[in-house]
Order: sequence, then structure tokens, then C-alpha cells
Amino acid sequence: MLARQGHFVVASEGKLEKNSQARATGERKRRAKQEMGKVQTETKTVDVTIRGIVSPSGWDDLGNVQALCIATIHDKYYYIEMGESHREFLYYLKKFVEARGKVTTRNGMSYIAISSIKITKNPDWA
Repeated sequence: MLARQGHFVVASEGKLEKNSQARATGERKRRAKQEMGKVQTETKTVDVTIRGIVSPSGWDDLGNVQALCIATIHDKYYYIEMGESHREFLYYLKKFVEARGKVTTRNGMSYIAISSIKITKNPDWA
């Protein structure tokens, strides 16, 4: 006699045998995860102009800012690819800026390589 317990079928001898329907569902989930992984690792680069506040997004063990992002009014974060010139971007910390550059999206996160940046007034948050 067979009894169903979750994804397994219990045979009368007490052995658990994997249900073929559950196996198919598992394979579909595995394929979906693989496809999602492929989509997430693809990169897309676009030239844009964004406006927002420069905020810290990473610190070292001593509390020094090591990474920055630009937070827009639409709650979107663009992480600044600073390279060796990260000190110059610290000047813009906590200031409303307009930045131009190439935005790359990787793993669901947006990174901007800034080509120009300037402090600007904020008409939307004033």
C-alpha cells in the first residue's frame, strides 16, 4: 500500500521513494534558478544623467568611508565605481549632485562610472 507524505511516496515496507511529480517540480525549480543566474550575471551599460544625494555605502574597520553611492528620489542606488580617485568623490558626500556617466547593471545592482559630477539644487526635495 502506498501513502503520500509531502514529496515522497511511502511504500508499505516503510521505504521512501521520491514522487515523480516532485522530481519534475524540483527539476523545473533547478532550471529556473539556472536561468535566473544567467540573467543576473549579464551586464548592461547605458549612458545616463542621474540626480541624487551622495551617501556612504561601505566602511573599513576604522569607520572610514570606502565606498559611495548616489541615492535618487526614487529609492534607486547607483554605486560609484571610484577606482584610485575615490578621495575626490568624498567632497560630494551628503550633497545633492547631478552625475553623468556609464551605468552598468550586474547582479541586480547598478554601478556608475562617473564622467562628470556637479553640486546642484534640489527642486524635488526642497
